[in-house]
Parts: sequence; structure tokens; C-alpha cells
Amino acid sequence: MTLEENLPLHNEQAEWMLIACCIEKPETIRVVTLDHFYLNETRKAFERIQAVSRGGRDVNAITVPMSMDPASNVFYKTVESLNNLPSPAGWSYWFDICDDYRKARALEGMSSKISSAVRTSLRNGESISVSPMAKEMESISKSVIEEETGIASTVDAVLAKMESQFTNPESMFGLKTGFAGFDRITKGIHPCQLIVIAARPGCGKTAFALNVAVNVVKAGHAVAFFSLEMSPSDLINRAIHAEAMVPSEMMVPGKMTSDFFDAVGLAAARIRRLPLRVFNVSQLGQIENTLRSLPATSLIIIDYLQRIQLAGSREGRQFQVATISNVLKDIALSTRIPIIALAQVSRAVEKEDRSPMLSDLRDSGMIENDADIVAFLHSTEAREDCKPQPVNLRIDKHRNGPLGIVPLTFRHDITRFFDREEYTGTGQLNGTNK
Repeated sequence: MTLEENLPLHNEQAEWMLIACCIEKPETIRVVTLDHFYLNETRKAFERIQAVSRGGRDVNAITVPMSMDPASNVFYKTVESLNNLPSPAGWSYWFDICDDYRKARALEGMSSKISSAVRTSLRNGESISVSPMAKEMESISKSVIEEETGIASTVDAVLAKMESQFTNPESMFGLKTGFAGFDRITKGIHPCQLIVIAARPGCGKTAFALNVAVNVVKAGHAVAFFSLEMSPSDLINRAIHAEAMVPSEMMVPGKMTSDFFDAVGLAAARIRRLPLRVFNVSQLGQIENTLRSLPATSLIIIDYLQRIQLAGSREGRQFQVATISNVLKDIALSTRIPIIALAQVSRAVEKEDRSPMLSDLRDSGMIENDADIVAFLHSTEAREDCKPQPVNLRIDKHRNGPLGIVPLTFRHDITRFFDREEYTGTGQLNGTNK
């Protein structure tokens, strides 16, 4: 065997430098996978980095080594790589080296499988079938070619988008939620986004999400609503009463009038025609399978994140919620369908009588990390069912834009939000029953 034939398909220095970059620059974890590492020790080190990240802790030069056995070689080499790393800013250099070796290992593995299959067929006197092998080779080659298109195609796509926005400013907007203040700050909801709307129970999270869903489907865009707290019939009942602007308590004997009944009937007919699908599943695997098979869907809404269950997991709830948050962001990225996930905030908000903060997101700090936008619904005024309540939707995280406060008015009796500046006090907007 020649020297070239015996070359190892890995680079030890590059693997350890990439480990150090993942620790010093945690956002690189999103693009690095276990397959980028060949050595058993670097694979173990990367698994520890992933465990720290999924556990909701910050990934840094203290937390990762502390999660390792200090007597192990993995611990020693991880600390050594952190000391030897010139700068995490050069992470892409080490990533490219490891990625090239990853591709080489995949191609070599395919080559070995082809060689073995050919020899087996010849030995057994069978005809050689190249179709399955060709498909697998095509799959590997395609992934390599797609990756090799690299920055050039991305730059072209970005420039094309800029040109479109310059000539047609309206193209900057994604899906409009129907709430002018939110759409003005965010430029609408865009593909691949994970948007978290958080609040304490009773603040109107479900009502707000349902209002957004109805506004989006009215514009002709299909929405999938995963209701983990309410049955589909209860949710649609809410949507109908919000659309009709008739309080549900009015639809009882003694209070019901023909006008109310007619308004509800017309609202139900409008809702019935809309492309809104409601699902009532709570296991992450079921949700993931449903999400990936949805036909022509423009928006996914999940009510709410902490109600999702991780089947068979014995990990702590914080780890589970971190995993769920990761999976939802991955689905948004891979399907290019934006996801609005509702979330609970900790009881400390009520105990301390204050506005919620990012650190109040319940069960996991990874929700904040994964989300592109985090907004909190909060009111300083006590709730009165018969009185409109001023509520602020405060955007505390916005990955690609400014922060801000969206002033809203919430009618608890019809579970409907309005832009505060447009609310007339009668449940009408600009003189119309919009």
C-alpha cells in the first residue's frame, strides 16, 4: 500500500481547534455536527459541548471543562486546545478543513460499499446492479456540490433581495399579523423564524396567537395551529366569538338575541372557509412528523412550548425544553415555515410585581437563544372582564431588527386584541367591524 493510500482521513489539530471554537464561539454549534469529528476524543468533547448547550447552560471555557472528568484525556486536550486557539474569529478556517475530511470519509465509505457489492455479485455469479449504489453516490455528490456553491450563491441571493426591496419596499414585509405596531417593528413574519410570545397565565397568549392566525388566514395564507391546552372545538368557538365580537356568555338562554345569533352565524361561515387547521397532539415526535408533512403551510403556531412532551425522556425538564426549542428552530430552518411558539414565564414576575424579562422564560435559557424574536404580553392594570384592558407587547429580542413596545387593547369578553391607537372603545376599528 502506498503512502497516499494510507493517508488518514482526518486532521487532529483542526478537530481540536474546532472544538475550542465551539466553546469560545457557541453560535458555531449550529453548523458543526458530530460527523465533523473522526477521533473518539474529539467526538466525546463535542458531545459534552452539546450536553451543556441543551441543558440550558452557557457554553464557555468554564462550563464545558467542568462537565468533563478532570482525570480524562478529553479534559486535558480540551483545555490544551483552548489555550492554543489563536482566535475563535477564525473558526471557519478549521471548520472548512474538518468539513472536507467529513466529505472525504463519506465518499470513501461509499466507495468501499460499491467495491464490496461488486465483488459479492461477481463471486455469486450475479449481475451487477448499479442503480442503488448510483443513487447513494448521487445523494452524497449532490450534498457536496450544494455545499461547494458556498458564499457566491448566497451573496447573489442577498443582492437580489436588496434590489427587490429597493424597487418595491413592500417586498420587505413577510406575513402581516394584523397588528400594525408589531408589523412595523418586525417587518412581518419571515421564513425560518422562531418567534416566542411569552406571558403569565391569563394574560391572553392564546387569544393573541389565535387573532394572528385568523388575520393571516384571512389574507389567504394557510396556518397550522397546535393547541395543547384547548380542544379544537373550544379554540374554534373562541375564534368565532372573536370574529363576531359577541361575548360567549351572551349565547345562553335569556341573553341571546337574534342579532347576536346572526352575527355568530355569519362569523362561523367566514371562519369555516379559512385555511386554518387545528391539531391536538402533545408529543414532540408527533408534532415534528405533522409539521414536516404539512401541505402548503405559511405559518405554524404552537400553544404552548412547555406543554410539549418528550416521549421516553428521563432527563430533567430544563433539558427537555431546551431540546424541544432546538427541534422547533431546526424545523423552521429546514421547512422555511415560520413558527410562533407561546411560552410561560416564571412566577417571579407575579411575586415581584414587575414586567417579565428574558431571564424569566420558564424551564430553559435555550428558548431565548433559539428564538429570533421574543416578545412579552404584559399589563400593569388589573383584569376586568367587562372592561377593555391596555396591554403592551414588548419585543425584548429581535435578531434582525430593533426592539420596541406595541400598545394593544385586550377585550377579555370576546378574547380579541386590537391596536390601541385604532381601538374606538366599541370593538370597532375605523368605523368597521374588521
